[in-house]
Amino acid sequence: MLCDRTPSEPLSPSPSVESLLRRLDTRRIRRDVAAGAAEATALKQLLRTTWLRPMADEQRRLLALRRRITELLVLVAHVRGRCHVTSTPRALRQAGAAWDRDAWRARIADRVALDYIPSEPEAPT
Repeated sequence: MLCDRTPSEPLSPSPSVESLLRRLDTRRIRRDVAAGAAEATALKQLLRTTWLRPMADEQRRLLALRRRITELLVLVAHVRGRCHVTSTPRALRQAGAAWDRDAWRARIADRVALDYIPSEPEAPT
């Protein structure tokens, strides 16, 4: 979903990471999103059955997976100049805190991008 903006106001990544975003390993991001989605689906299927043991670990794993997938999708949207999350996150909404969507989006994308930038080969000494 597009951010609320006029077409004359293109969104762009922060200048400090713009060159890094161009080097992102997008295949790996897509692969991680697909793998995470498959694992989340399997966990959700497991959690929908009758529980024969405590399932707290599986619930926590599902929450972490969903959060990670959201972060990856925020990164993909950020690179494309779009917003993946358009409403205030629940934790901030419940706390009554102010939310700057563009700053939040850039902060998440900048942090997650570091995992998907190929490392530079070291120069021979």
